[in-house]
Amino acid sequence: MSTLEEWTAAVCAELGIADAVDGRQTVDLVLDLARDVAHGVARPAAPLTAYLVGLAVGRADDPSAARELAARVARLAHGWPERGEPGPPERAGPGSGERADPGPRGGSGSGPRGRLGAGERGQPGPGDRRGPGAPERAGPG
Repeated sequence: MSTLEEWTAAVCAELGIADAVDGRQTVDLVLDLARDVAHGVARPAAPLTAYLVGLAVGRADDPSAARELAARVARLAHGWPERGEPGPPERAGPGSGERADPGPRGGSGSGPRGRLGAGERGQPGPGDRRGPGAPERAGPG
């Protein structure tokens, strides 16, 4: 069992939600959503978005709603404008919550706006503080 699988199982047990999590499918769903948001919006938006989708799933009172809610948010992230482009129509304009600074665009993949493909996860992007020659983060153990 991988560290991620062990951690996920331990957190689920601690929070009493093991029956609501379907193992690898849930992990993949959350990691894919976080990747899409990190590369389509801004890196700090990824964990916040995962939390917000979790709140929405909890309010839906149906764990199976997670896939649809994550898909909706991923579509929103994919359509999020580049820095300097006008925001989505429902967000644009004064007093509408328009972002002053949407944050950096990370990633170096071949997809739109540098999104990474499934086989390229974990590769540092141009905005990554661990750029070439930087020491790797120490793993657990």
